[in-house]
Amino acid sequence: MAGSERSGAEFADPHLFSGCAYILTASSETPRAAINGIEALVGLLGARAIWLDADAHDRMVAAVSHLPQLLATALAAMIGRRPEREELVNLAGGGYSDMTRLAASQWTVWRDISETNADNLARELENLTQALTEMRDALEHDTTKDLENLFDIANANAMKTRQKRVKQFSN
Repeated sequence: MAGSERSGAEFADPHLFSGCAYILTASSETPRAAINGIEALVGLLGARAIWLDADAHDRMVAAVSHLPQLLATALAAMIGRRPEREELVNLAGGGYSDMTRLAASQWTVWRDISETNADNLARELENLTQALTEMRDALEHDTTKDLENLFDIANANAMKTRQKRVKQFSN
C-alpha cells in the first residue's frame, strides 16, 4: 500500500515500500517455499507482509486506497468545473492541495482498478455519501453536537492513522 500520484522513472523512490503494508494473497495450493520466498522479498523491501484473501483485499483497499482517489478526483473536478475555478485555485491553501494531491494521478492507473473493483467502490461511495449526508443534515438542522461527534470520530481515526505512519517510518 504505497505509491505516488507521480509516475515515471524520474520519480522512482528506493524507500517507497519502507514501513508500508504489502498485501499478499495465496491459494491453498501455493507452495510453502513460495510463501516464504515472497515474505522474505517483502521484508527486504522494508514492507510488512499482510496476507488476505482476494475478496477481503478488494473490499478493504476500496475503502482505504481507491475511495480516497475517487474523493480527491471528485473534489478537484467539482472545483475545475466551476466558472470561478481560477479564482478558487488562487485562494486555495494547503488543505485543498493536500486533499487533491491524488487527483494528479493518471487515469491509466485507475481505469483497471475502477473496472475490476467496481462493486466494492460503489459500496464505499454509498458509505461516503451517507457520511456526507449526515454532515449536511447536521449543518442544515443546526445540530452542532452531531457535527462535533463526527469531528471527534474523524479526529481519533486520523490521529491513529498518523501515529501508525510515524511508527512505520521510524522503524
